[in-house]
Amino acid sequence: MLFKKTLTKAVGVLVLLGLSAAVSAKVNINTATVEELSQLKNIGEVKAKAIVEYREANGDFAKIEDIVLVKGIGEGIFSALKEDLSVEGETSFEDVQNLK
Repeated sequence: MLFKKTLTKAVGVLVLLGLSAAVSAKVNINTATVEELSQLKNIGEVKAKAIVEYREANGDFAKIEDIVLVKGIGEGIFSALKEDLSVEGETSFEDVQNLK
């Protein structure tokens, strides 16, 4: 019985650690630099600058979907990148799929 409880707790901790790693292994569009953003597919220096300028003028993005409010970023680009974007946590390219 004690073994089962300990095992259950251990699995729970591992799941939480895995989830936190997955959340942090993205590009945070609220803190990423032009250089970091321009490493993403379909985001060159011009679009990366537009994202940063929009963020500076309007404040942080509330949700990743708000990136389509930036001129030059449409639904197609958002759909291609959405798995790699975040609005919280640190930017990390470890598990980002859509790098150039």
